[in-house]
Amino acid sequence: MDKELLDKSVQYLKGVGPANTKHLHKLCIQTVRDLLMHYPREYVWAVHKRVNELEVGDFAVVQGTIHKNLKAEVRGQNGIYYLKDAETAMHLSVLWFACAWVGKLMTEGRKVTLWGKVTEFRDKLQLVNPKHSFHGLPRSILSGGGIPIYPATKDLPSDTIAKIVHRFLDDH
Repeated sequence: MDKELLDKSVQYLKGVGPANTKHLHKLCIQTVRDLLMHYPREYVWAVHKRVNELEVGDFAVVQGTIHKNLKAEVRGQNGIYYLKDAETAMHLSVLWFACAWVGKLMTEGRKVTLWGKVTEFRDKLQLVNPKHSFHGLPRSILSGGGIPIYPATKDLPSDTIAKIVHRFLDDH
């Protein structure tokens, strides 16, 4: 990569925009070089598992179909759903706290890939606030790598920083 490209302001990167530029500046990320030197603080290694293979504490990727859309209103705008594993026909509880937008996405019968830390509540396994994709496994997991966890802020989460970095690297 040439020095001119590395010294380019992050505001000119594809998909950054004025709001993310402001948030990147709060993290002392002014240039492309700064962005590339903003290393992940850790990587989370997710393993693709069937629902019947999950254990408390796993950071796992599960695929299935939204079986029941309870749209439970528990203390506000929380959504409780069940993911049905096609191969095992087992269900996994999935819960999002304060995410009303999830109800529009998690519709009955929709296929989804979820990943996150497996926890237990009342002797049942669950995923709480998992990441999701309707397009299969995330690229970092498909390539055998981990999911980068960047130092971030409330307004600029780690996954947004990862998208900016990946988009830049894909383009160059």
